Amino acid sequence: MNVSLLNPFETQSLPTTVRATLDSGAVIARFDWTGRFIAAGLRDGSVFLWDLATQAVVRNFEGHVRAVTGLSWSRNSRFLLSASRDWNVVIWDLASKLEPPQRYHTIRFDSPVVGAFFHPLNSNIVLAILATGEAFVVDRRPGQISRADLRIPLVEDTISHRVNVQCAAFSSNGSLIFLGSSDGAIIIFNCRTKSPLNRVKIPGAGAIRNIVCDPRNRYLATNSADRNIRIFFLSHLLSASANSETVEPIARMMDTIARTRWSTMMFTGDGEHIFAGSDSSNSHEIFVWDVAAGGQYLKTMENGKEPPVDLDWHPHLSEWLSVSALGNIYVWGNIPKMKWSAFAAEFEEVDENVEYVEKENEFDQENKEEADKRTRAAEDADINIGDLQKYTGPNKGGRIMLGKTAAEDASLLRDEDQVWAEIDSELDTRPWAFPIVVDEFEEE
Repeated sequence: MNVSLLNPFETQSLPTTVRATLDSGAVIARFDWTGRFIAAGLRDGSVFLWDLATQAVVRNFEGHVRAVTGLSWSRNSRFLLSASRDWNVVIWDLASKLEPPQRYHTIRFDSPVVGAFFHPLNSNIVLAILATGEAFVVDRRPGQISRADLRIPLVEDTISHRVNVQCAAFSSNGSLIFLGSSDGAIIIFNCRTKSPLNRVKIPGAGAIRNIVCDPRNRYLATNSADRNIRIFFLSHLLSASANSETVEPIARMMDTIARTRWSTMMFTGDGEHIFAGSDSSNSHEIFVWDVAAGGQYLKTMENGKEPPVDLDWHPHLSEWLSVSALGNIYVWGNIPKMKWSAFAAEFEEVDENVEYVEKENEFDQENKEEADKRTRAAEDADINIGDLQKYTGPNKGGRIMLGKTAAEDASLLRDEDQVWAEIDSELDTRPWAFPIVVDEFEEE
């Protein structure tokens, strides 16, 4: 699709059409930050890299012997993290020319890993959740705490104890870590100091199964065992008193008819809507609510009878993916109305066929030398296209910033947490190229 043909003044609706299906056998899938590739983790421990343009596998990573439970991309899409129930978290370098790909770094734990994430600004920092309910922050940079166990102090004394963690997430800038516990509490940690900032209990929620933060650091959503999705203002959670049970969600969503559980959820790219996959055994249903309207229900999207197990939103476009229980990856989008006049100014769109009237000199023969001379003059002419705005991206390093230039982003004041996170992050911002691997065949 030629992006220049899309009408910039046309309101983009929520994507509701399956545009591509990848038969991958995946249990988890993630877009990279360019939006070009999809990483898919399988039950047998394999990780495949799909190219959306060709809908083909371009890389196969063999580093696990059990099911993949977590995938995460670095900010410039160079490094890919995969976590597995084989107790390992493996980091892969996509810039490596080795074939088959070799492990760039391996982090070993003492129990199965149920989730792992890169820090949004630095791939040297990894958040890992274990099946035992432990949460660790691993920092591979010299001079930093290599492995920190996230604990909270007891109210009675100064002894600390582990939180029985079910799920976790970074804030969009990486300064905060959110943990969802088995007793229905949200625990917020500072990533730099590893100290707890607050603990908020959700009355009657039960174990928190999923927790996500919106891309703009405004909302925090939880999916709990009572089959309710709650959305909180992040500022309310931070300002509440310790161990408070009075923080009210701004929205509370549930399936009032079937009372089904939710298997997964995600925010849209602008944080204005939230998607949740139904844990029903006989349908692939994704429910959509409007966050800004107080959690108003909008629609339900269906595709087959395979329940969804994972969701992920495209980093730049109004597209998203869902993973079915049978391993199919569905890429959802809209079929946009193309604006051909953006490609050719003289092009005129018509609603029905019209009889074309030939102009008097339209097909008259022209002197070839004069036409070539005019063409060369047009090619040599200086074109003023105004001041260029350089955006960060996969070829320039860093994540593509939506709504602001890289210069504007660099000029923003950095707080202490962001300055700390960007130490030794050169590989996450340095330009890199995807290697081209050519298979050599022996001549008979």
